[in-house]
Amino acid sequence: MSRKDIKLPDGFSYFYYQCPRCSKVEYTPQEAQRLMDYARDHQFLFVSDWILAWLYVGDGAPVSGIIKLQKQIFVILYEFAQENDIPSENPGFRAYKFGPYTEAIDRNIASLMDIGLVESRGRTNSEQERFFLTEKGKASGKEALDKLTPEQMNKLKLLRADLQQFDSNGIMTYIYTRYPEFTDESIVFERTLHRRRK
Repeated sequence: MSRKDIKLPDGFSYFYYQCPRCSKVEYTPQEAQRLMDYARDHQFLFVSDWILAWLYVGDGAPVSGIIKLQKQIFVILYEFAQENDIPSENPGFRAYKFGPYTEAIDRNIASLMDIGLVESRGRTNSEQERFFLTEKGKASGKEALDKLTPEQMNKLKLLRADLQQFDSNGIMTYIYTRYPEFTDESIVFERTLHRRRK
């Protein structure tokens, strides 16, 4: 594990450890608590915040399948958050069978379901699975979204509308063409891009 030191524009600094092979991110308990304390009064979004806010801005429309959700959160963190200067947790994406993947999203979805904020319908781990906010989750989704400025909220809504038009293959093609470093382990990379090029 190698240590990563992060300094935010307001001077707040924190660190985490990241595995150079699998990209997994780990915080010491003390550092995780410092970051949670900081996030109470400053703009800083954790993976769970992004999931809740993303489901909330869909106005009740579900996200279809965990692969699609993984890729949407990837675009949020690699493009939206950076373009809008929104400090965010690094979930440790790595190249995997279907492009960028992190266990952090799976863990967060499971935790959010366990506490009754998110539910899924349809066959698990398929494109038929649909992720929704529960009634209880809608309040948490609004709370997560409220961490953004009004301008950032509007941009996130537009991004949700744009990305919602992609099926799983469409969003993977988008990511593969822009982030080739995440295609090394992909089992669908050649098939997806060759189909697009013809």
